[in-house]
Amino acid sequence: MRGLAILLVLIEHTATTREAYLLRIAPAMAGVTVFFVLSGYLITGLLAREQPIDLRNFYLRRAIRLGPALLVLIAAVALLSILGVSQVPWLPGVVSSLFYVTNWADVIGVPTGLLGHAWSLSIEEQFYLVWPLTMLLIPRRWLLPVAVVLAIGGCTLYVLGVGPVYYSTFTNGGAILAGCAIALADRPLPRIAGLLGIALIVVGAVILSQTMAVVGAVLLLVGPVEALVPIAPIGRRAYSLYLWSWPFAYLIGGVAALPFTLVAAELSYRFVEQPVRQRLHGRFAPHRARVPGPRLIAGEQATG
Repeated sequence: MRGLAILLVLIEHTATTREAYLLRIAPAMAGVTVFFVLSGYLITGLLAREQPIDLRNFYLRRAIRLGPALLVLIAAVALLSILGVSQVPWLPGVVSSLFYVTNWADVIGVPTGLLGHAWSLSIEEQFYLVWPLTMLLIPRRWLLPVAVVLAIGGCTLYVLGVGPVYYSTFTNGGAILAGCAIALADRPLPRIAGLLGIALIVVGAVILSQTMAVVGAVLLLVGPVEALVPIAPIGRRAYSLYLWSWPFAYLIGGVAALPFTLVAAELSYRFVEQPVRQRLHGRFAPHRARVPGPRLIAGEQATG
């Protein structure tokens, strides 16, 4: 699923404005929506298997797992801007990315330039901050209905266009909470559900329907499709690919940006992400209790 999601993002980031207009699609929207659903699913499954939930350990894992690769990108963007390679404002993007509020900076019109794509990372981090506390405070039997109601509410706000829809934590939170609900329900379905899910994600990209992309991602979670396994190596590099795709697309544009993205992402994956993963596995592995939880846990967050 990570591989499918990042491929959709790369399609848009490497398309010129004219090409994107002629195709009349916004695959990045569908790709980011899949990432959101997957984040909710993986994090909820991880926390559901911990007894008790160790918030300190959880937040340390998130910071150590996601922070280093982002810091490398931020440093590179700042350096490019200082050297004059990029003429777009860089300080607001750096500050908002460091504090994971890029989405709200975009809402109020603050230019975030080469780090504009960090809006989705900000929403995920805000979710990481709130949802574990929610799981601690609300009795487990009430978590599923709460997640379902909030997911429907968020998606409804998105469809109705209430407030700053595209970058808002509240409207995009519906997709994340849909993943939370699926993790709590833990009801696998036949493979046909996953095939339908892929179709809905693609259609959602074409007609700009977040709700359709959410439903498609949910179906793909409960009905996994083995045909997606060959793109798993791409999915493992999804976080680095996402981080580096937008800056190069912004600076270079079109398909010419893709080789730079692939090289930078591979370097980030091998020399930043992998060493950090090994450290996490050795020192910050979560305590797994024998409690019900999703059977498809394959990582700790959507893009990594």
